[in-house]
Amino acid sequence: MGRRQSVVGLAVAIGALVVYLASQSLLVRAFNNSLVPAMALAVVAVAPFVLYGRGWRSPSVTRPLPLALWTLAALVLVWFASQAASVSLAEAFPPTRPSPDVAGTAAGFLVVVVAAPFAEELLCRHLLHRRLQRLVGRPASLLVSSSVFAVLHGQPARVVPMLLLGLLLGTAFDAWGGSLPVAWAVHSLFNLAAVLIPVAVVAPFARPAAAVVLAVAAVALLASPPGGPATTTVTDAGSGKERLRLARRVPPEPSGRPED
Repeated sequence: MGRRQSVVGLAVAIGALVVYLASQSLLVRAFNNSLVPAMALAVVAVAPFVLYGRGWRSPSVTRPLPLALWTLAALVLVWFASQAASVSLAEAFPPTRPSPDVAGTAAGFLVVVVAAPFAEELLCRHLLHRRLQRLVGRPASLLVSSSVFAVLHGQPARVVPMLLLGLLLGTAFDAWGGSLPVAWAVHSLFNLAAVLIPVAVVAPFARPAAAVVLAVAAVALLASPPGGPATTTVTDAGSGKERLRLARRVPPEPSGRPED
């Protein structure tokens, strides 16, 4: 029964991704290549899937401060690595459409910094990754969901940067006990930094060698979150409701009085 629920959930996640991608592509043409209104309506298109993905978890960890510091450090490192890689790859893969100018419009700012991150985290982490990892395991699920997330962004020069961001978001999602709000917040902060921080800040790192070093450092940091990276999807007996349970490697408590 649990496997069947996972397969159904995975099918729903794939359907939601198709709806989001197709609606965004069609709406970009309908709005004369204007990305912001197309993204806004694409977010509305996946809104019904919020009902299927209900049951969000609040952050529940035993050591929140070290994990919060790790999350912040990983966000900064992945941001610089992704921006350096994006600038380096842009020469080989020129963008097929200009990036949306969101700095001057409140609606565009809200779409790119708030609404789009929510829709993408709902689809790629809360629906796809959470159910796929039960079928294929966490490492494969993390790689697949991050790759899907990268492809969603469409631009060849952004595939590697968005893959790094996807790995960060999936790892943070797992490390915080399957928390959609945490993944959403990290994604929003990433986009906010991309909007507010000028390209000149990234220019010293915008070399292929520097981008590779930053990317390797980012992956190394993502591989070692405080307390271990794993979460496991389980089904509550008798209720049929899925939940996420931390699966950290906790050593057995020794017999006798535990050490201070």
